[in-house]
Amino acid sequence: MPLGFCLKYGCRLGWFIDPDDGTVLAFLPNQQPELMQGSDRLPVLEEIDLELTVDQVFDWLLMGQ
Repeated sequence: MPLGFCLKYGCRLGWFIDPDDGTVLAFLPNQQPELMQGSDRLPVLEEIDLELTVDQVFDWLLMGQ
């Protein structure tokens, strides 16, 4: 898995966005992936001032259609 490889070599955060079921898998180092959906707040790097939910991500993606 590419995200697993990236985390192993220094990436601090990864999201796998699945438009088919409207979920996001959040990947953080040394943790199991977390399945997130709806109003779940996505993890972001602490130096980035951002609050973002799964619903907001999919709303933004729909705007591009």
